[in-house]
Amino acid sequence: MSMKSHTQAQGFQGLLNFANRLSDNIKDIETLIVPLEEEITFCHNDLLANNIIFDDSSGVDNPDYTKCPNQEEMRIFLRFYLQARHGYVDEIRLENLLRRVSLFQAVG
Repeated sequence: MSMKSHTQAQGFQGLLNFANRLSDNIKDIETLIVPLEEEITFCHNDLLANNIIFDDSSGVDNPDYTKCPNQEEMRIFLRFYLQARHGYVDEIRLENLLRRVSLFQAVG
């Protein structure tokens, strides 16, 4: 096998491994989300090419998760959101929404 063929075979194997891991991740996510009976829709930026095209040399490998909101910050945001949308805040609905946001955040 030539060096070029070997490199191409390694690249293909890497892509195949990525596809298998992606498939396993999708199954795990479905196990968590399907029972919620949520309506899944496209939202802001979902259809940008960079969100659906894999490029292993595209950049960020280690996102800074410290910049993500913590539970209390999300709770405050959701409280304002529910107040603005419905005119009141139902604590049970708030906690339910917070759990769902956390789950979908992990998926994203």
